[in-house]
This record gives sequence, structure tokens and C-alpha cells, in this order.
Amino acid sequence: MGVQIDWPAESGPILVLPAQLSLTAARRRLASFEEDVAGQETVWIILRHASRGTGPVLHYAFEPRELMGWLEDSPLPAERPLADHLHLSDHPPSPVCQGHRRTEVEVNDGPMAPTRYRVIHLSRGGEVRAVGTWGSTSSALESSGPSAEAAGVEGDDALELGGFMGSSGSGSRSAPASPSSRPQPPRRPAAPRRGILGRTPSGPTRGGGAPTGRRRDAPEPAAPHPSSSRPRAPLESSGPSTPSDQDHASDFHAVLSADGPGELEMGQVDFIEFRIERAGADARPLAHSIPGHVKVGASESLRVLLSLRGRAIRVQGSRLREIEPPSPGGASVGEFEIEAVEPGEAEVALSFRQGGRELAAVRFGLEVLAPGDTADPARSRSEARAVPPEPADDAVLRLLIEEVIETVQQGDRTLRTTRFRYRLVSEPLGLHYLTLESRPLLNRDGEEARDLDDYVDWIYARATQELRRRSDLPRFQKELSGLGASLCNELLSPEVARTLWGLRDRIEGIQITSWEPRIPWELVRLRDPDSGELDDRYFAEYGLIRTFHGETPPRSLPLRDWRYLAATYPNGTEVSVQTEVEFLTRTLPEEGVEPQAIEAGFDSLWSVLEACDFDVLHLACHGIADPGDIRRAALVIGDRPGLTDGDQAEPILLDAETVRYGVRLRKRRPLVFLHACEAGRHGVGLTAWGGWPQTFMEAGAGAFIGASWPVRDRPASLFACAFYEALWEGRTLGEAAQRAREAAKPVGDASWLAFKVYGHPLARRA
Repeated sequence: MGVQIDWPAESGPILVLPAQLSLTAARRRLASFEEDVAGQETVWIILRHASRGTGPVLHYAFEPRELMGWLEDSPLPAERPLADHLHLSDHPPSPVCQGHRRTEVEVNDGPMAPTRYRVIHLSRGGEVRAVGTWGSTSSALESSGPSAEAAGVEGDDALELGGFMGSSGSGSRSAPASPSSRPQPPRRPAAPRRGILGRTPSGPTRGGGAPTGRRRDAPEPAAPHPSSSRPRAPLESSGPSTPSDQDHASDFHAVLSADGPGELEMGQVDFIEFRIERAGADARPLAHSIPGHVKVGASESLRVLLSLRGRAIRVQGSRLREIEPPSPGGASVGEFEIEAVEPGEAEVALSFRQGGRELAAVRFGLEVLAPGDTADPARSRSEARAVPPEPADDAVLRLLIEEVIETVQQGDRTLRTTRFRYRLVSEPLGLHYLTLESRPLLNRDGEEARDLDDYVDWIYARATQELRRRSDLPRFQKELSGLGASLCNELLSPEVARTLWGLRDRIEGIQITSWEPRIPWELVRLRDPDSGELDDRYFAEYGLIRTFHGETPPRSLPLRDWRYLAATYPNGTEVSVQTEVEFLTRTLPEEGVEPQAIEAGFDSLWSVLEACDFDVLHLACHGIADPGDIRRAALVIGDRPGLTDGDQAEPILLDAETVRYGVRLRKRRPLVFLHACEAGRHGVGLTAWGGWPQTFMEAGAGAFIGASWPVRDRPASLFACAFYEALWEGRTLGEAAQRAREAAKPVGDASWLAFKVYGHPLARRA
């Protein structure tokens, strides 16, 4: 049935806890939260529970005092997780609306438990934004949870519990009203405005999601340059940039910023704007600006590259703009025209570049609303970071990769194809944003893949079969080589392969920047499309490092404070993992570093992650994955006895969703190394770890090392030790990755190709 939702005018404090947390740890966290929100009303606690670690993520909304009543009545030991104390498997989860905030939600008949009457608003990425209510919750609970009497209340007041530990709560619930009796929130009228280059978009007024809102006044025009008579045409060529005729006195510090619509309605057109101006008191940046100032060369043009994640937005025209540096007292401005084509969220990343180097990146979200949807008043997420460029940046070959989705109508069938667009950048190699595209990607049936998941599924289905046949080593090496050449043909167009083939002896390193973490670029092996000759190196052997669009990883990795978890399983669910412990506990202390061990339990690891008091985090454990969803996986960080003597021991799991939305690592930008061995009792697909790089990098890690598939202990240990030794000696991240791969390769296993390394290729130990 459809029910109307009451949303609060303003979202009050919300605490999100993983349901795996023990009652002991939860009480400490609740006490701290109580101090933070003392006196505030409409306080909610959300428990996030991933069923079996890889199942769907369920959400349960509780009032604090209500939750404490249940927990105090639990007869279980305090060391058991909240999910056990609350019997969450018997509770109906709270309904969820993801993306836009709906005024109505479909609910099924179920027990009269409070969690059923709270609706949780999530961003499309999964972040909790608000809690709404529907219906009446003044009746007694049914058998799905503890009784009202056990919770310490009586009769009709059973669910009218007060606020947190006695403070005022969320108030009473009203009975549900019919849709016709509820006034619908007014739609925001479309307010046309003029784009900064004089065009008028058809979209609504934009908020951009920044705390200060979008700048409402029209920006002043850029100060004229001698080159201003030339049109600012999209740049899609491989020729070198032309510097301005006017040579400014010296390099200068600039303020870089960008902005875009907060929401668009289907079919509407608007603009993503960017602005470059000299630093000073009169600077007027847009809503998303780089913190601090960025040093810009005065005599070389800049390029701004737009990249989008998601299908909701289409760019009209080129995604690359060339612009002259601003003259004193002026600003250089530009825009990209976009069209809303599909409901959903999109992420926007603008990369500000000069020569082959990236100066800074701005990243923010926007949403396309379907007819009848209302805007999300709480939607706000932006990141803007800069990294000081160095001349050595030019030595790295950069492959800037975008996913291009095209829809073609064939008769009564609508077909969707996927391909990659590459921009090749390297000043020493003469590649000045050379733009090329791959052929449409294929799925396992030889048809054009509908989307990237369709193609990735095909890659790993084949790779699983070929990479795990290790009994005949010569045959295995031959099949591995053939797989690398095949990926070259499928992922790279003949033009890209031909260009790189002629330059391969001069390539000093490769950096791949893309939105997706799952394509096994490390396995690609160049093949000359003209002669058929095969390169003697895989991409991994060129010191391949990855980054995500909109990320500017740090160049400096302190490596002072180390934490490590070497998972043990005292109840026998798995074999303990001790592969790198000797290096961490013997070699590093000789260098004056004393790594601290983390107990193999959820509370211990979670407290370390929340505190973020480390520069290096090494996780060695087993893992499980859902073979039906290549993006979902969980780490098995330990085990515990069953609830009763007759129950089997249970694995202790940490899922990616819990880390992504509960951990903040930006204050330290640590290096995270995830060594996840294959779990003996669980089937694990090759793509099982695809989501972990994004999870940790979005949480704020400065670098991440992990594998595309579960790896064998010996090559994994060789890789890790060689990597850490090289990094400690002062080698760059790219050099350390290359040395580690060389150390693990002689074992004859494909594990050395499994490791993905994310970060800045020239990052070094501080």
C-alpha cells in the first residue's frame, strides 16, 4: 500500500552505527553522542546491517531511549553485537527512499514494530540524510521484538518514548491520512538565468549544494587578453597548446573554483561553470572552490577537463576547454553545457591542468528529478583539492579514461552500448590530450555490452577459468599472455594501441584515471595492431598506478604510525593469516618503527578506523563475496562462538558499506594495504574486491593497495614486503609497486598481477 510520509522541516542529529558493534562499544558511543546532542529534539539512531556481510544493507531507525530499553532488557553477554541483542533478523527494517526525497512510499503488511514506521532517506550513494515517519505507532508491539512492558512503558504510551535518556523526543505520531488530504509540497519553479557566456539555460535556479549556495550575481566578464578575439572552442586535438601573446611578468597564485546545478528536471539544460582568478581580496570564487591558492604558470594556457559518473547527465559538445591564464585584476571563466536525460544522481569532476600536470580537482554531485519528484534539501557533497605540480609529473604517461554510453534505436528495440574515451597526456612523449575511443565493449555472448558491469562480468568469467588453472605452468603462462593481448584488443582501440606501441620504450610510468575500479588494467598487454607483435610487458610492469576522477592524492606519505591486523580464527572457521607479520614486527622495529597490532575483532578494528591515528593500516585476513553482485564483499576479520553450545562458530565481518559511510580518514591521509586471502569455506569470484579501493579512497585514504581477486599467501607476502621496503627507502609509489610486482612474479602465480595500487605515482615517504 502507498502511505504518505511526514518529513521534518530540518533534519535533527542522526547517529549511524554498524549493527556488528558490540553492546559494550555501542554504550560508549551512545554516551558520547548524548553529550554532543544534549537538549536537541528529534534525535535518531540508525543501525546499518549487512545481512551475512554480503547481503542487502538494511536500515533500522530507533529513538535513543527506545533503543536503550531494548538493549537493557537483553540477556546476552555485552560482547555480542547489537544485531544479536536486538534480534534484528526478526525486526522489520525501516523503509528506505534513495536519491530524491519522496512524499509517498510503498509498504507491505507487517508487525507493528516501531522501525516499520520510520522512513530513511539515503543519498544514491547510501549516506543517511533524514528520517521521516508515517502512520500511527501508538499501538502495542507485536511479537517481532521485546514487549512494551519490557521496555519500561505501558499501554498507548509504549511507543511514545521520550528523547535521549530522558530529553524530549520526536513527539507523537498522527494517524495516516489519505493522499488527497495531504497537501503536496510545492514544486520549485524553473527560474531561467543566463549562462556566464551569455546563453540562457532551460533548467531551474541552481543551489550547487555548497553551504554558501550558488553565487547569485552574474560574474564579471574576464579581463580581455590579446587572444580573446579567438573563440574558446572545444579542444579535441593532439597538438601542443599555444601560449598567450602577452607574457605576464611571472607565475602567480590563483583561486580555482567551479559550480553546477543542485537539481535538474528531465530534459532541462544547464551549465557547469568554472572560474580561474588571481588570488587576492577581490577574488569571487564559485560555490566549490579549492582551499588555499594554486600556483599557475603565467605564460601557458590551462585546460579544464569535465568528467561525469552516472547516466543522468549528458554533455553537449566537448568535455575539454582551453583557457588563457587570467590577467591582473581579471578572471578567466568558462562553462560546459549539460542536459538531464535520466533520473538519478551524477557526480561531476573538473580537473584543472597545465601542461601535463594536474593543478587541482573539484568534485560535486547533482541530481536529475523524475516527474513528481521533489528536491532533496539536504543534498550536499563536494570535494576540492589541489596538489603542487612538479616537473617530474610530465614523465608519467596519463590515460584519462571516461565511460561513454550511447543509446541507439533499432526498430522497436532500444540498445545501449558502452565504450571508453581516452585522453593521452605526456609532454615528453608528445601527447597533448590526444583523444581516441575504443570500440563498443562486448559481453560474454559476443553482443555489445549494455553497461560496464555487463562487460566486467564477461572479463572475470573468462579470467576465473584461465587464471586458476595452475597445474601446467607453461600452459598457464601462455594463456595469461593471450588474455593480456585479448584485453588490449577489447579495451584499447587500434589507434590507442598503435600510439602506445611506438612509445613503449620511452614510457617511465603509467597513471590511469577513471571512475571505475574493476577493469583489470594491470593484465593488459600491448599488441601492435599492424604486425601482431606482442609486448614483453604487461601494463602492471610499467609501474601502473590508478586514481579516481576528482581525486588529488597526496605526494607525501608520512609512514610514522603503523597499525596492522593479522586475522586469527580461534574457533576454527578459517586458517589464521600471518604472512607479513614477521616484516611488520621484526624488520620495521630495526628502523625505529613499532607497529601496533589490532585485535582480530570488530570493536577493535572499528575503534582504530574511527580514531584514524595511523599513517599505515595493513589488513591481512580472509574474505567472502556475493557471486551475484561483483561490487559487494566483506572481510572476515575473526570469528566468535555461536550463541549456544550447539551453534556453529560465526565469522566476524566488516563490509564495505560500513567503512564507506562510517570512517573518515582525511585528517591523516594514510596508506591502506588490504591483503585479503581466499576464504576456504566460501566461493569468491575474481571481482570480489572491486569495491574496496573506492571505499577507502572516498573515506580519505592517501593511497590504497589491494587485489582484484583473492591471492595466494606466498606471492602476497613477497609483494607486501618488497613494496614496504622500497617505499621506506624513499622510492616513489610507482617504483615501489614495480619492485613489489617483480618480487612476486617469479613464484609463477598470477597473484603479482592482481594488486591494484591507488594514489599519486610520485608520492614518497615524508
